[in-house]
Amino acid sequence: TLEEPDALISVVARLSNRRIVYSCGVGDPDPLALPALLLALAGRGAQSTQSTQSASSVSGSRGAAALEVLMHDYFPLDADYTLSGSEALFTGLKQAPDEIVARRPGGMAVTRAQWREAWGGLLARADSIRAFSQASVDLVCAAYPEIGPDLRPARATALKLAPHSLPHEVARVARPARRAPAPARGGGEARVPFTIGVLGNVAPHKGAAVLERLSAHLAAPPEAPYGAAEPRARLVLIGALDPAFHLAPPARIHGPYAPCDIAPLAARYGVDCWFIPATWPETFSYVTHEALATGLPVLAFDLGAQGEALREASGSAMSGSAVSGAAAAGLGGPGVGLSGVGASGVGASGVGMTGARTALLPLCYARQAPEEIVAAARRLAKAPAQRSGRADAPLAVSDHAVSDHAVSDHAGRLDRADCAGRDGRANRDGRANRDEHPERRQGYHQERHQGRAG
Repeated sequence: TLEEPDALISVVARLSNRRIVYSCGVGDPDPLALPALLLALAGRGAQSTQSTQSASSVSGSRGAAALEVLMHDYFPLDADYTLSGSEALFTGLKQAPDEIVARRPGGMAVTRAQWREAWGGLLARADSIRAFSQASVDLVCAAYPEIGPDLRPARATALKLAPHSLPHEVARVARPARRAPAPARGGGEARVPFTIGVLGNVAPHKGAAVLERLSAHLAAPPEAPYGAAEPRARLVLIGALDPAFHLAPPARIHGPYAPCDIAPLAARYGVDCWFIPATWPETFSYVTHEALATGLPVLAFDLGAQGEALREASGSAMSGSAVSGAAAAGLGGPGVGLSGVGASGVGASGVGMTGARTALLPLCYARQAPEEIVAAARRLAKAPAQRSGRADAPLAVSDHAVSDHAVSDHAGRLDRADCAGRDGRANRDGRANRDEHPERRQGYHQERHQGRAG
C-alpha cells in the first residue's frame, strides 16, 4: 500500500488515454483500501466508506480512465483468494457475512460483508471484468448477483468470458505400449509400472496433500526390501512440490522444465495418464490445456476451469457446478458422480467419464481415496483413443523399458538450445501459477494469504 496515494493519483490523473488494470492484490498489507485506490486512479472518486478513506477524489484530471479487473484468482470475492480454506480444499463459495476474514493495519477486523462491500463496489463500476473460464464467471455472479447479466442487463457486457490461449506449441505423445520387461534390482524380471504423470508446480491448493497420499498408497510395502515388490503404479511429477510435502518412493519429482520439455519428458518417463490434482476451482489452468495438448488421457477433479476444459475437450455436454455448497464441490461422499455419462461410461466407484480421453472425479476423492484415483486412471488409459485431427506426428516412445535411473530427477539432457529457439522463456519454476498472480513465481516460501482471520 502506498504511503502517499494522493501523489500517485495526482500524477496518473494528468495522463491522457490512461487505462487502469487490476491484476492481483494478494499480499497487500491493506487490501481493503485497494478498491478505492483503483477507482481514484481511474478518476471515479473515492467511496465514502471506512474502507476507502485512504484514497481521495481526483481534481484536475483528464476524465475517467478505462477500468478493467482481471480474475486471475478470487481475491475480489474473498480474502481466501483460492476459496480453499485452511485444508486447501474447495467446499463452495462462503457466504457467512459476519465471519472475520482479514485484519487491517492496526488490527481492525474485517468481516466478509465489509470485504464484499468494498470489492463489489469496484466490480460494479468497472468497465470490464475479465474472467478466463465459465466457472469463474459463475463464482463472480454467485458472490455479486447484482452484477450478473440476469439481474442487471445493462451491465451484462462488463463481465466478459475471455479465456487464455496457450502461447506455445505442445507436441503430441504416443500412448506408451506395455514394453519389454526390465531386470528388477533383486533379479528376475519386473514389468514397467503404469505411470501417472502430474504437470506443473504443486502448492497446497494445487493438490500437494493429494499427491502425498497418492504416493504413499503407491509405495512398495514397507516390510519388503526396496525393489523386491513391484509398485502398483508409479507417480511422476514434472515440476516442483511445495517443500512442506514429500512424495514416497518410487514416486519421482523431476523439477523445473520448459514448455518444450513437456512432450519429451512425458515420453521418457512413460506417462500413461495425466492427473490434475488441483483442489481449488482453477481460473484457467494452463497445465490442464498443456496436458490435453499431448493427446494422453487426462484425469481431474470436477470443479473449476480444469473440469470445464476436460468437458470441452471431450465434447461432453455434462452439467457441473463449482459455485456453492458441498454437493457442488463433490463432497457428498464416495461415489458422487456427474449428472451425465460420456462415451466411457461410469466406473465402478461412480467416476463420471466425460469421454474416451478425459475423466472427472468427485472432489471427495481428494481426501481419502487414492485407490479410486489410481483405478480411474487405469480405466481411462485403457479406453480407446479418439481421433484428434491434428496433423503433427505423435512423439514416439522407445521400445526398451525406462528404468528408475533412465531419467535423472533434474534431467537436462533435452536439447535446451532447441527449447530456447521455440520458446525463449527460462525454466518455469513458477509457470504453473502464472494464470493466478505474479507473486507466486517467487517460489513456495512466501506467506500464505488465506484470509488472516482473527
